[in-house]
Amino acid sequence: MFGTLKYFFLYCYEAAETMEKKSSEFAEERHKRMEKFRQEHQEMEDRAKEKINDTRDRIKEQMQETVKDIGLITQTEANEIKKMIADLSKRVDKIGKK
Repeated sequence: MFGTLKYFFLYCYEAAETMEKKSSEFAEERHKRMEKFRQEHQEMEDRAKEKINDTRDRIKEQMQETVKDIGLITQTEANEIKKMIADLSKRVDKIGKK
């Protein structure tokens, strides 16, 4: 009876060691998979951001070409005209004061 209990406890101890070893192996594998997943996720996120920026730039260029083809004034051109009008107003005021 004592011999049987002795072998049973030795078997349990060995099983516990094996389970601990396996759990640490699983933890290492899980860590490696998570690192790989994070890296792939970051790469996909970077590619998506790059594609969004490229698409945004392409749309912006197309809009500028369309506005130019239609003959509408752009904001920068409007600002230049405003600045020129302000300069002319100052000159007219100077001439009017003389």
